Amino acid sequence: MKKNRCISRLLVLIILFITSTFSVAAEGNIMVILNGTELSFDVLPIMQDGRVLVPIRAVFESLGCDVCWMEGLNMIIIVKNEIKLLMRVGHGDFYKFTGFDIELFKRAFLNKDKSLGNFEEYKFDIAPQIIDSRTLAPIQPLCEAMGINVSWDNANKTLILTCNNNFILNKKTDEAFTYEAFIFFQKLEDGDIQYEENKLDIEYSLKYEDTTPDILVELNIISKEDLNKDMYITHLEALEIFHKICAYDVIDPDNVGDIREWYWGHILEPLDYLYDYYKKLLLDLSRGLKNPIVTYDDLLEMKFNENLTYYEALKYFTRMVGDTYSCIDAPAELSFTEKLQTYEAAFKKGLVNNLNMDNADLPIPRQEFYKLLHKAIFVLVHVGSISPSVERYIDLIIEKNERASKPKVETVIHSKEISVEVSFNDDMSISWTLPDEYQYFVDKGFWMNIATMTSDGVLRNRITSGISNHISPDELIQFIVGSYPEKLNYIRCIYYKYEPDATTRNEWFFDIDISNIAVFIEGEELKPGIYTHPKGQWPATSISLADGQVFKEGAYYLLTSRQNVYRKAEYNTVSHGIFKATETSNVFVNSGDSAIFLTGSIYLDEIRIQEVIVKGDATTGFTLHVTPISKEIFTVKEGTQ
Repeated sequence: MKKNRCISRLLVLIILFITSTFSVAAEGNIMVILNGTELSFDVLPIMQDGRVLVPIRAVFESLGCDVCWMEGLNMIIIVKNEIKLLMRVGHGDFYKFTGFDIELFKRAFLNKDKSLGNFEEYKFDIAPQIIDSRTLAPIQPLCEAMGINVSWDNANKTLILTCNNNFILNKKTDEAFTYEAFIFFQKLEDGDIQYEENKLDIEYSLKYEDTTPDILVELNIISKEDLNKDMYITHLEALEIFHKICAYDVIDPDNVGDIREWYWGHILEPLDYLYDYYKKLLLDLSRGLKNPIVTYDDLLEMKFNENLTYYEALKYFTRMVGDTYSCIDAPAELSFTEKLQTYEAAFKKGLVNNLNMDNADLPIPRQEFYKLLHKAIFVLVHVGSISPSVERYIDLIIEKNERASKPKVETVIHSKEISVEVSFNDDMSISWTLPDEYQYFVDKGFWMNIATMTSDGVLRNRITSGISNHISPDELIQFIVGSYPEKLNYIRCIYYKYEPDATTRNEWFFDIDISNIAVFIEGEELKPGIYTHPKGQWPATSISLADGQVFKEGAYYLLTSRQNVYRKAEYNTVSHGIFKATETSNVFVNSGDSAIFLTGSIYLDEIRIQEVIVKGDATTGFTLHVTPISKEIFTVKEGTQ
């Protein structure tokens, strides 16, 4: 019985599918004639349930209308002079508004009040739908609302549209209405507009819903003086503005932060002449907190002090508001190589109302740039992967300005010296025991820093060490020899509780006198051999010296490396590693029982070596007999493991 019911249901579904398919396709090709001329389509009109559905954009652009797709809302606005038609995919109603007052339209729409602003509500028999990336809708009610005559020739399956040619030629773009309507429906969608008892709550609107450049002044994006500058805007001026728009931290000319990435490789070498301020700015824009604004290719081709063109402005704006659904992938706009692609992306996001590129290579007037800027900060941007967030730049800017307006909170540190029992051992290790009242440092997850201190009280090499109660001779040698010829007199141990939001922090410290350790640079430098390391890793499997030289049992060997990856030497990092020879041999092998680097790490560039022999004891003091650092470097060899 169950089997028969399943078969019956299946037959019904098949019949319904065949019937539905036949009802749409069996009518044959449908023609649309406008004033005697047949229109062409990339997606053909269809007959559905006795109604003709046509591609909206193709028909109404032929009628001289502006057709604007509202990204993210699945909504279309058709504009013809003072007449605006608004419809939404999947919805059975659409709206007509006559006039240019956007505020009047908002109130009319929210209250569904036909007495306000020549507002009318219409119904579709069949809701608009998307087929092959085109929006199709019943044409007759739309045409009638626009004042266009519509007739149907059933014998020839032809839709006939007639209107006065002056209607087609007479065109006034209402860009402001289109854009403001877009923002209005975005906020309506997000629930940012509240109203009750048929009255519009005027508090729905962001105070920044102004269309004049004054809004940009209020947001600290531009200054009042900027409004009166030269007619055109240069690349460098525009990029500084983009930097503010994208909610980066403000660049302090005296503190440009870390610009070492600029000197990585040789790509940007032709632009090394730029001030560090601009290097930091351009790095930020090329990496992007959300979407990169410029590419390295852009920078290398850019004439920074020349005027920005319409095309270049749109290129940067479309990148700024481009959607990306990966945390690491740049938006597709970055790969655009043709102007048409950029204009299409700008059209899709509502930055432009058409694909006219006549002005692409002309300088964009400053005021036009500010208008684009105003649009862009309200555009919804999707960012993320599995659960993409939707944000507007204006919200980020407001948030940043609010943070900047708050007093800067600095952590005030209160230091207290404590008395600790310290033992200096004959192997030159140091250990200590905290007083009973401070044992909670260990139990409560306190942090510990170790810092070396010069004779004049300057702290050096503050290193987070975690909770510990000893310092090994290896660490001491690295501290002392690595800082030579600067004389270190003390080691300061600092305990503290890390609380990220705290305005005050208490630190407890004690000093260890290491003035009983003397350093003598003497003897001949060693000659490095081969430094062998596992594939893809920095720890050595073995280290050898040149023929005729040996590692001495019980001696320490300090390795110093400079990582040479930056064009600017000051950014190449010095690192240290240290080990103790377990036997006299030309080769030191790193076994499982003897870590090659007891402290620190080493880069694989320019590895040099020094021998350190420790003499003395805790009673008489210690001397470190250190060979000069080798002039030659190790030959680095990668192993197979």
